[in-house]
Amino acid sequence: MKSSLRLPIRIKAKHKLMKWDVVLNPVFFMYKNAFEVKVIEGSLSSSIFCCKITEFEYNWYAKCQIWLIWKIYWCRNVFWRYVRYQFPYKVRMCFKTKKPVSDDLPF
Repeated sequence: MKSSLRLPIRIKAKHKLMKWDVVLNPVFFMYKNAFEVKVIEGSLSSSIFCCKITEFEYNWYAKCQIWLIWKIYWCRNVFWRYVRYQFPYKVRMCFKTKKPVSDDLPF
């Protein structure tokens, strides 16, 4: 299942190998070190591709943007999944009434 972020964030980057100056719009984080981007400006304009975060060089502002986007993605998908499915079960188990043990054991 793929969930998109679709945030209006523009990240200026330079490809390390090809030396392309591009402006990226992150669409989806697959893993912590890879993401899907849409190129807004540059030689690869209007193309969407998956890449590792380390394939590009960023300034400090772009690194902060990537960190912020990753945290938003984590909160929306990973943490919310925990709150939605695991937390209610743990709360129920904490307040579950225990049946008293009866003395009429057969042995």
